[in-house]
Amino acid sequence: MATAGGNSRLQQQLEEKISAFRGVQKEAQSCFERRQKYSQQLNESEMVLKELELLDDEANVYKLVGPALIKQDLVEAKSNVSKRVEYIQNEMYVTRSGTSGPEDSKLSTVLTRKNASAFIHCRKRIESNVKGIESKQSQMQEEILGLQQQLKSAQ
Repeated sequence: MATAGGNSRLQQQLEEKISAFRGVQKEAQSCFERRQKYSQQLNESEMVLKELELLDDEANVYKLVGPALIKQDLVEAKSNVSKRVEYIQNEMYVTRSGTSGPEDSKLSTVLTRKNASAFIHCRKRIESNVKGIESKQSQMQEEILGLQQQLKSAQ
């Protein structure tokens, strides 16, 4: 039979692991929510860009600014939406990979609408990072279960 000090130590380890696990869960949830938000924004912006591409050069384009519709030049509207798509793609990369730094400025020039293969490559890296978080969660769950079993058998 284990001593009371051993049980106390196991209980403390269990609490520390549970606390760390909750932190990883919060991180994963936050990452998922940001990814979902950016994915929605990207889809909407890409649809707007496709619609703008269908318009004639003389078509009237209006932008909603507060409660008012403001007339906007078609070329300017296409440029703004293209930049927004590029920005969102860059943010999705930074959000998913958890990196930021000098590479990100290089990345923004790589992640253009014309270079889809670079974006797909980044997506694969990002998904790999998400899988890493999931793996970390799984490992922590196993450690917690092990500590719980040790504590239970010690009682």
